Amino acid sequence: MTASHRSPAARISDADVDLLERDGVILLRGMFEPRWLELVARGIERDMANPGRYFKDNSAPGSAGRYLTDFWAWYHIPEFRDYALQSPAAAIAARFLRCTDVVFLEDNWFVKEPGAAGRTPWHQDQPYYDLVGAMLSVWMPLDAVTRDNGIEFVRGSHRWGKLFIPSDFRTGAPSQDPTGTPYDLIPDIEARRVDFDIVGWTMEPGDCIVFTATTLHGAPGNPSVTRTMRRMSTRWVDRSARFFPRGLAYSDIIGRERMVPDQPLASCADLFPTVNVGQAVAPGS
Repeated sequence: MTASHRSPAARISDADVDLLERDGVILLRGMFEPRWLELVARGIERDMANPGRYFKDNSAPGSAGRYLTDFWAWYHIPEFRDYALQSPAAAIAARFLRCTDVVFLEDNWFVKEPGAAGRTPWHQDQPYYDLVGAMLSVWMPLDAVTRDNGIEFVRGSHRWGKLFIPSDFRTGAPSQDPTGTPYDLIPDIEARRVDFDIVGWTMEPGDCIVFTATTLHGAPGNPSVTRTMRRMSTRWVDRSARFFPRGLAYSDIIGRERMVPDQPLASCADLFPTVNVGQAVAPGS
């Protein structure tokens, strides 16, 4: 196990793993050294100058600042590739997935400029992806997080046994009429906040949050008039994850055109590289 993978994961206890399984989310302090934050920051700058095919502008109409994001950018942004395959993120994911290696699903960065009014709607991650299997995110801020601009979670919502219909991140509208499908409409959490166990934290750069793909979460816009909010999320699955086309308007997965139902994602190493917690494995190696 390399030093970059070993040091933070060694601090994650069995009690931490149990907590994630109970609550669906956990905060970890001081997991990433400044060099990883600087690497991701350079990658975001490179990607904003030359966006990939999944780049989106989710800015609300009339917003004073932009809400920008990109997915699966590691194919053309080397900084993101190095972060995903060499940083502590993989070992953190492997520890919570209780496995010795993990499959890297995607990178996903977010930038909310000062005054960006666009809210990240309450949602689960799982319905947005054409896959089944254990999946979680390692969410890392590049800038300090306050309680009024940070990501929030409905603690324990992963144990409700429900999948909620995806929403458009720009409009908040549901993907489609879920009548006759196994998907539920997301409750109006903002209007009934007192009815839910909502948690969030102040954070410093280098902290991270790990959460499961069925835990409801959302985030406000950027209320600051001077500070930009930058976040990086990497998503991971274990080797049991398989391609499962959901047929929803906002569900997708890179490479879906060359995959067949029930195919293991790990079988497409160039798209979904496996990272062993003892060694970073390059795509196709």
